[in-house]
Amino acid sequence: MKIAAILMAAGNSRRFGDANKLLAPFQGQPLTTHAANTLRMLSLDHLIAVVADDDVAALVHEFEITRADTARNNMAQNIALGVAQARTWGADRALIALADMPLVPCTHFNAVIAACTDMTPSASSDGMTRMPPACFPACYFDRLLSLTGDNGAAQIIQELPSSAIIPNAMGALADIDYRDDLMSALY
Repeated sequence: MKIAAILMAAGNSRRFGDANKLLAPFQGQPLTTHAANTLRMLSLDHLIAVVADDDVAALVHEFEITRADTARNNMAQNIALGVAQARTWGADRALIALADMPLVPCTHFNAVIAACTDMTPSASSDGMTRMPPACFPACYFDRLLSLTGDNGAAQIIQELPSSAIIPNAMGALADIDYRDDLMSALY
């Protein structure tokens, strides 16, 4: 089975302010590098990064870089870019990870991958909300390619059975959207 990781690193950082949050310092490194480094440690067959910024692309140079259209940048289009690359490469599974989630451990990624079957995706939960990281089998690629808007694969994730949801309530699923989130994630 071939597993491709898709690092979503092309967000607009609208809630973060003027700066690109993916370049913001977090624990001594740019935010993006944390998720990228964790993905590098996993036993994956292919690494893809969907990026919109040259400086972010430089941080993930070992990944296959897919450029997002900054004029029409939204989550659905960015997922479609990554999934199209995974399909072209011949992936059986696509693991979607967010570059603004710096604390997700290898063990959680591995549990999400293990819970994904040939017919059913898997996703994460912080105990209240279903969210990425999520893993999708190839039979879901067409549906991922047809997503629209900025909600990404949220609808698909909401439809999953509870057995496909991997909990992690220890703060590891912190998502950095605002400047204050950087400090909150440290504690």
